[in-house]
Amino acid sequence: MSSTGEKMESKYGVSYLKRLSSAGSLSRFLKRLTTYKWIIKQSRENCLDFGCGELSFLSYASQNSSAAWCGFDINPEVKELAASKKLPYLDRVFEADLQFGLILCDNVLEHISDWRKTLS
Repeated sequence: MSSTGEKMESKYGVSYLKRLSSAGSLSRFLKRLTTYKWIIKQSRENCLDFGCGELSFLSYASQNSSAAWCGFDINPEVKELAASKKLPYLDRVFEADLQFGLILCDNVLEHISDWRKTLS
């Protein structure tokens, strides 16, 4: 039988969980997981994980949501990682014909110098 740690590694990715070595980080992750589950329940249409990083949320959402989720990240290595995990990934998101019912920007806006302009 798998341990709890092995189950979490398969769901959220080993590299992400390695960063959760401190109790504070694990506590924040568990709170975030509650929020993630709520977001997934609310999602009904095409959804985008913008800034999907290490793919932990995209992986979880793709397996646990009835909505179609895809990811995008500015880091080109993420595209390769998504392909290796067979997760839906977009090369370009700034096209007029793309529409999403929900766009998740978790841990993204703090990396944008003028986030107010981005959101307007």
